[in-house]
Amino acid sequence: MLKFAICTLGCKVNQYESECIAGDFMRRGFNLVNFTEPADIYIINTCTVTNITEAKSRKIIRRAARKNPGAFIVVTGCYAELKSDDIKAIGCVDLVVGNGGKADVAHLVSEALSVSDVVEVVKLLKKPNFHTRALVKIQDGCDQFCSYCIVPYTRGSLKSRDPREVVTEVERLVESEVKEVVLTGIHLGKYGWDLNEKDALEKLLLKLNDVAGLERIHLSSIELKELTPGLISLMVSESKICRHLHIPLQSGSDKILRSMNRNYTANDFIETVGQIKNLVPEVAITTDVIVGFPGETEECFQQTESLVKRVGFRKLHVFRFSPRSGTRAAEMSDKIPDFTKKSRSYRLIKTGEMLADDFLNQFLGRKLEVLVERFNDKKLLTGLTDNYMRVNFEGFDRLWGQIASIQALKVQNGEIYGKIMDEDKADSVAVVNQI
Repeated sequence: MLKFAICTLGCKVNQYESECIAGDFMRRGFNLVNFTEPADIYIINTCTVTNITEAKSRKIIRRAARKNPGAFIVVTGCYAELKSDDIKAIGCVDLVVGNGGKADVAHLVSEALSVSDVVEVVKLLKKPNFHTRALVKIQDGCDQFCSYCIVPYTRGSLKSRDPREVVTEVERLVESEVKEVVLTGIHLGKYGWDLNEKDALEKLLLKLNDVAGLERIHLSSIELKELTPGLISLMVSESKICRHLHIPLQSGSDKILRSMNRNYTANDFIETVGQIKNLVPEVAITTDVIVGFPGETEECFQQTESLVKRVGFRKLHVFRFSPRSGTRAAEMSDKIPDFTKKSRSYRLIKTGEMLADDFLNQFLGRKLEVLVERFNDKKLLTGLTDNYMRVNFEGFDRLWGQIASIQALKVQNGEIYGKIMDEDKADSVAVVNQI
């Protein structure tokens, strides 16, 4: 049985597509191993959102070739879509497949290696992504064309999946003991827009809400202007829909937002998030921010810093601006020096860490409902609340996939540590490690 390994860079859509590729290989009789192990086939699902991710992709490709010089190496993803010639020039790559061909990767490799189309139908892992949560891609493509972003050129136009197909996939996942699904897409909030159904996401959420056995429905990144009153109302009325939203901010300066081709103002962001917080108690709002965009003065940066503090984000992802060839931002003047980007990034990351602790500390001493996933590297069980807080505690693996009541005891390194409150479960807890 040939061994294969997959390394995934970038977004949740890439992660979902890697899981689909892995499933196709396993159905053909290939054996999945960790990417750090020797394998006959290495698949690198790349990202091209920044120069750093491109460099990381090249590094991983070369690492795979060193691990097993005779391995068959496949490169796919956005970097492969955009710069296939650069990848071929590396010299050790056997197959380059763009985003549109990901569904054919296992077939193409089987043909190239003269492996029969289906060697043996093997039993797939019971839990598709090795946890109790599963990604479900419902949409692809983007038509926003933010001035800094290459993604519309690598992913193409809006493409939505049939809702019946999505519901069927979720039902299958629930049968495999998945308790939470994370709906993901390149431009999630525009699910159904290519089919002239601007309320398609709301309708899909209602359908998924009726799936028996499904405990939680989680939305991944969604744009501010696509957070309709209907979506917010569903978060209020339907307990299955998680109290967490990842809403990209990118900048708190109206001048920079216009230059980025974002379709909202700083005040729009503050007002919308304020409405959500008023309607959805203890909702977690996370975001992305770019520092060092061309023309970003110290005043512009301070406006971003001020907005971030005012909103009180649960988590902040900070990126230094990286010019992407082919985008409008790459041609802009008023470039920001690297040392200034680094300084602003550090300041904002520290602010984000402070805000994260502030958010978590308000839950100390309280009962939290945690969907248990696995053991962490400290031999503690770990899982997430519905408002995106990671909680660690002592217990047995039979709690995997269950929702446990945990008392929050302390905050450390952006996570909560606690103890089981359920008396029947607490009686069976083994002392694995001291908190």
